[in-house]
Formats: sequence, C-alpha cells, structure tokens
Amino acid sequence: ARAPVATLLVQNGTLKIGDSMVVGSVFGKVRAMLDDRLTRVKAASPSFAVEVLGLNDVPQAGDEFEVFASEKEARSIADSRAVDQRVTLNTLSAQAQEGELKELNILLKADVQGSLEAILASLEQLPQDEVQIRVLMAAPGEISETDVDLAAASGAVIIGFNTTLAPGAQQASDRLGVD
Repeated sequence: ARAPVATLLVQNGTLKIGDSMVVGSVFGKVRAMLDDRLTRVKAASPSFAVEVLGLNDVPQAGDEFEVFASEKEARSIADSRAVDQRVTLNTLSAQAQEGELKELNILLKADVQGSLEAILASLEQLPQDEVQIRVLMAAPGEISETDVDLAAASGAVIIGFNTTLAPGAQQASDRLGVD
C-alpha cells in the first residue's frame, strides 16, 4: 500500500528527503525514509539503514545507489542502465564467445506438449561444459505478455516453436528488450 519500497544502507555521505537517486536501473526522488523502528527520518548518515519510498520500481537486491543533482539526470542514468541490462540473442552470443556466459536462461513455448517434450529432450543432449542451459519454463500455447515479463525479470530469452504471439506480447517484448 506504500508503493515500491527499498531498504538502503548508506555508506558515504548523507541521504536526505528530496534527493534524486538511482538504484541499479530504478530511479526516483526520496519522498519518505523510515528507520528500523518504522519512524520517519529526514536524513540518513553513513552506516544508517533506511526504507526509502519514492522509487518508480523495486530495485534488485544488492544494487548500489547513487544520488544525483536532478531527477532528470537520475532518470537518464536509470534509462541507460536499463538498456544495458537487456538480454538479446546478440549480447548472449557475444558473451558466449568471450567466455563470460556461464548460464543461458530459456523460456520455451511450443504448439503442443509432444513438441515441447521433444525439444526438451534435445536440449538435454547438448554438451553443457561451456554454457549451462536452464529452462525456466516450458509450456504449450502462445507467447503471452506474462512470459515476456518473466523473461525480462530473469534475463532469459523466449524460444517459440510453431506458436504465435498473444496480443500485446510483441509490444511488451519491444518495450522490455526481450528476444
């Protein structure tokens, strides 16, 4: 009921209400801060943990945060980071060639259950000494917006075999940068 909330540990400087900040690819303006007793505070100094309200989304655990002079600058930095985090087949291929890709997350959609089982059996036979293949979800049916959201959240690609896209799935794919 309070919108996105993030618990932050201040390491350097002082975080104040009204500061514009970026946490990973999430941005916002500090609207309120609560300490460990859920009491409102106006500033947080180093080694002080606070719950922050005012971000546009919930950041990933472990993301570091930075404070910027303006909300416009924070939005720009967050947008550029969101673009950098998009997983495409081209970025996966480049990472695999450089030896940086250790795990490939896949969402698999097929026309019927029989096709799905055959594809899964074929994937299991592939050598996985360089890159581990993780099938996060395998299901028959069309590719939906929910599938695209799951792929974006887990850094996965969607592989569809003889299936279609649900209305809105292509727009969500383009917006979230999921192949």
